[in-house]
Amino acid sequence: MVQLTSPATETQRFALRRRLVSVDAVESRGAGMVRCWFRGDLADFVSPNATDHVKLQVPNASGALVEPVRDPETGNILNRAELGLRDMTPRIVVDGRVAIDFVRHEGGAIGSWLQRVNVGDPCAFLGPRGSKSIVESLDSFVAVVDLSALPAAERRIADLDLPGVLHLVGNGVDAVAVPDAVTVVHHAEVQGWGEVVAAATASIPETGRVLVWGAGEAAGVSNLRAAVRECNRDGLFAQFNGYWQRGVDEYDHHAELPAPSL
Repeated sequence: MVQLTSPATETQRFALRRRLVSVDAVESRGAGMVRCWFRGDLADFVSPNATDHVKLQVPNASGALVEPVRDPETGNILNRAELGLRDMTPRIVVDGRVAIDFVRHEGGAIGSWLQRVNVGDPCAFLGPRGSKSIVESLDSFVAVVDLSALPAAERRIADLDLPGVLHLVGNGVDAVAVPDAVTVVHHAEVQGWGEVVAAATASIPETGRVLVWGAGEAAGVSNLRAAVRECNRDGLFAQFNGYWQRGVDEYDHHAELPAPSL
């Protein structure tokens, strides 16, 4: 199997603590995405990079924010399932507020809450635990993401400040916030990302130091990774992240990607 090269990174670590926040504003980003602004215990909150994530806790169906129960010896949370923690990307951090963009969906702790979210809802953040910065020298990028990874993509593209191509899988967002030097190619959402994978690999430059990054539905990301392996060359760097998987409830984004199907 061809091994792809990951870009060089530097890691920062932060003290991990629970922060109580509340919803400060709710904004629509389109039929498929909503942005929630949070305010509260955020004076020293930091999120330097696009791949940072917080574990977000939202109120339950009764409107209550369940308190964590910790093991007195280890400090580990004993009622994690009851808390319904979900990993989310901080999209904007400014003036003591944090914005998080959500894909509208049914079911699950977050999807159910989004259907009833109100300004003032109590929530909590845990993290970020750490942050990874790309320090590799690069000339351009090709990113392939669906709506679930769009917030991270918008942050990463701004951080990279490079020309490139963003392949966006699926509809539901009114506008994509990227610099003028970035070409955005819209694709209909198709299972396995078949047509998307072909278009994305065709857009990889044949020369230069290029980052290929895929993130979103795990099966599609796996197919993309397999195709990029066939294009591997010196100067090509790659990262792949599964955010969710079709047909799998509460997908663990730390899990190995499934086997490719194309």
